[in-house]
Amino acid sequence: MAITNDLLNTSDTIVYTSVNDTAVLTAYFCNHHPSTVTIQINIVENAGVVSIQNQIYKDLEIPAGDTLVIDTERLVLANGDAVVAKADVSAVVSVTIVHVEV
Repeated sequence: MAITNDLLNTSDTIVYTSVNDTAVLTAYFCNHHPSTVTIQINIVENAGVVSIQNQIYKDLEIPAGDTLVIDTERLVLANGDAVVAKADVSAVVSVTIVHVEV
């Protein structure tokens, strides 16, 4: 099992790219801002682009000081597939992706 850490920006940020086949076990999005922050999350296949067709969370609000934990489903990604996210405030939402090779 491994982890990847990053901060979201106001533009699309690749927070995890699969190497070989991997399963994303858990994703944590922690809001360090004193106000609510809104995020978007997409799962983009290798060589694909962010679009409404691959968006899994739209306009998701994370209250100040709170953490969103996504852990109910395992997300299996092929080589080069990516988790891409952005927030409406830059550099205040930390992301931790827990993944394992399958």
